Amino acid sequence: MMKKTILKAALVLSSAFFCSAQGNAQVTSEMRDFYSNAVVTNDTIYFWVGVGQLHVWNFNQYNMSANSVTYKFYKNNVSLTSGSSTNFCVFHNNDQADPQSQCYIPTVMQSGNFVTDPGEFNTLVTDFTSGPNPGVSVVRYKVSDINNPSDSIDLTLIYNVTAVGIAEQGSTTVGEPYPNPSNGNVSVSFAFSNANSGTAVATDINGRVVYSEAINAPNGILNVETSGWANGVYVLTIADENGIATRRKIVVE
Repeated sequence: MMKKTILKAALVLSSAFFCSAQGNAQVTSEMRDFYSNAVVTNDTIYFWVGVGQLHVWNFNQYNMSANSVTYKFYKNNVSLTSGSSTNFCVFHNNDQADPQSQCYIPTVMQSGNFVTDPGEFNTLVTDFTSGPNPGVSVVRYKVSDINNPSDSIDLTLIYNVTAVGIAEQGSTTVGEPYPNPSNGNVSVSFAFSNANSGTAVATDINGRVVYSEAINAPNGILNVETSGWANGVYVLTIADENGIATRRKIVVE
């Protein structure tokens, strides 16, 4: 799993879209990241991503009030390197089968409404795929009470896309999983340019391993049985013996 470094700073980017209204209205939301670190409004989180890589991260947003609140999530692609794309999912109570839960294609910039009772939460899954060139991509997300825009939390995700070290160590070529969404089995082609073995690991959005296999060939086709997996989004990581890894997203419906 690619090492993720998280640094926090109160960096505020100019964007009228994400400015919160001033006032003394109650703030009902509490947000925490994958490691249960508190996320406050205007937080900035940094990630380092290889070129052509998939990066998935999730945040839990809780209703801390005594009343039911209807929230909406927003995405803003502040700047993306050429060829990069983003999309996101929101799962009510982290239940991907919940009628409110939904994944959104890259062109969709806001979610539907999420009616959230006291003590319930919504899981925001952020999905970034980097383009073929190094650079910096900036994406902002916001969750807001639709009836009280000042009750909101927004955060900035900065993806530093880098190719450092890859040319010297070799590269891994991985095809797109097929079929995807899966019908119970997924096939993925792979080729290592400077290795004869590697590993394949699939995890769910909470980082739990649902599949792992040793690869004992420099190239071939990997067949992954997904019939026992719950519906949802998974990340398949194929890495060679030198640690050069490529990630692909698998959807199970």
